[in-house]
Amino acid sequence: MFLRDHPVPETPTQQEAERFLPERFAVVGREIYLDMLNGAGRSKLTTTYFDAR
Repeated sequence: MFLRDHPVPETPTQQEAERFLPERFAVVGREIYLDMLNGAGRSKLTTTYFDAR
């Protein structure tokens, strides 16, 4: 996933990421790396989630 702008300091934290286990994500600069073990169609890591943050 790619962000239009650099994220603000309130970006999702590692603690918030734990609620999505076993799926994982990492915010690096303007990029979000997703590890969707069950596939994108079943993932809770959606653009809606990241847009809200």
